[in-house]
Amino acid sequence: MENEQSNIESERRNAHIGYRSFDSLLYILRNDLGLQGPRFGCGLGQCGTCTVIINGVAIRSFITPTSTVKSEITTLEGLAKNGVLHPLQQAWIDEQVPQCGFCQNGQS
Repeated sequence: MENEQSNIESERRNAHIGYRSFDSLLYILRNDLGLQGPRFGCGLGQCGTCTVIINGVAIRSFITPTSTVKSEITTLEGLAKNGVLHPLQQAWIDEQVPQCGFCQNGQS
């Protein structure tokens, strides 16, 4: 098992995580770091529920091996800054967009 340092932009920062090279980033984020924003959905990375942002690009974390991530990861939890929601998050609340919210990661 390798030891890797990752910078997760959310409630937990600079977490030291151990993983196998083929471990899904989604499972590390949810199971090891306790982040609930990215979710398991279709199991193929198509529906978007597992979406996170890496280097400003939306990435499907379910199909991304943790070993390939060498930069900052932003989850849904990390979009708000200093207690202020990201403009997209606030717009969704203002317009009452989500139904159940399950797939919001892929839509934002």
